[in-house]
Amino acid sequence: MWMIAAAAAQSSAAPEAEHAAKVYMTAFFAGDIKTAADLTDPRTLDRMREGFISEMLNVTDPELEKTILANLGVAKTTAELGQVDSRKLYIAITEAEHRRVPQVFEAMKRARFEVLGSAPNPTGGVTVRLRILTPSASGTSTQESGLVMRQILGDWKVVGNAP
Repeated sequence: MWMIAAAAAQSSAAPEAEHAAKVYMTAFFAGDIKTAADLTDPRTLDRMREGFISEMLNVTDPELEKTILANLGVAKTTAELGQVDSRKLYIAITEAEHRRVPQVFEAMKRARFEVLGSAPNPTGGVTVRLRILTPSASGTSTQESGLVMRQILGDWKVVGNAP
């Protein structure tokens, strides 16, 4: 009985989750990384931060470390980077990636997407399915994707990409 009630509650919340996914995708594809970060589960941001810091600790070339940190612009040393909060680091990493590969960012800005629907996720929350349409010289490429969404303190947040 509890599982039926939970599934019913999640499916009735699906339009709210779909709306949050649409706002997130619009912000992310437009380069509004601050809004995208606000719509991301803080635990997801923490995992991303920890993974990035782990990678930075494996950098053995001091010049490479210095270059990476300069591109991020949030810390001068890896030790200082450990003090940067998850949201700020996510924004810095994403914006640095946009600067590093501007043609990908420009393609993202031209992309459009549509929400195909949603369903309860077996691990909790809702999976929102999306179709991403990217214009190219040879036409439009189409890719289907999904976001796992969960309610965090009453707001729908992106937990990650759905398989």
